[in-house]
Amino acid sequence: MEPAQNPLAMQLLAARFRRHAAETSIDVFRRKFEAAAQELEREAGAPLTMELNSRGQEPRDRGTGPIYGY
Repeated sequence: MEPAQNPLAMQLLAARFRRHAAETSIDVFRRKFEAAAQELEREAGAPLTMELNSRGQEPRDRGTGPIYGY
């Protein structure tokens, strides 16, 4: 297997596909977006995109410092 030309771009596209999958209510399209995302991640040689992104949620804006929530 050849190394990916641009693994970061492939991971970003995979995350976008996962977001689309989370936003659609049509099962066939959800499965196709998920399959495409998995293939991109595999080709990029990257672990699966974070579960947070696969649910179509944006990370909270944490400003300049960490928020620990306690």
